[in-house]
Amino acid sequence: MATGRPSQTLRILRFMAFAATLLGGYKLVGTVMDYNDSMPTQGIVLDFAPTNEAFAPDRTPIVAFIDYRDEKLFGTPESALGATASVRGLKIAIRYNRDNPESFRLDTVLGMWGSGVLGVLYGLVPYLFLTVFMASSSKSKLPHPRAQKRESTLNVSHLVDHTQSLTGTDKPVVRRMR
Repeated sequence: MATGRPSQTLRILRFMAFAATLLGGYKLVGTVMDYNDSMPTQGIVLDFAPTNEAFAPDRTPIVAFIDYRDEKLFGTPESALGATASVRGLKIAIRYNRDNPESFRLDTVLGMWGSGVLGVLYGLVPYLFLTVFMASSSKSKLPHPRAQKRESTLNVSHLVDHTQSLTGTDKPVVRRMR
């Protein structure tokens, strides 16, 4: 086990993991902003389209819904997470952006927050692992120095009892440390 500083490679990897955490956080920030500005409605599953999103089902629903301007829209949600039990003709809850109604998400925990949280975790998990690994590998195995007992002619009674004299020349009234 190394006892010196972590290698340059580990520090670079940790920096890259930190950068990936920050870059992955944009999805989570976008999700929070979308959730605050979105409008809830119900949509109907028309069909399914293939998807290659990480940790998502292999297909995403094509949903038709009516927005607040009474326009009929259809498309696929931004994330297929949370769309596991969809069948054709099923009514599902969605949230769409009122400024851009073609941008919508499934109104489930995974559908709204899944891709944002996964984006942060892609960088955060390696960053925490590397931080713990670097901290454990950089600890020194040297023993800590212990306090040495000092040899002295003074003891506690000299400081408390003024009637004792160290050299016999000190007066009990005036006591100075030498």
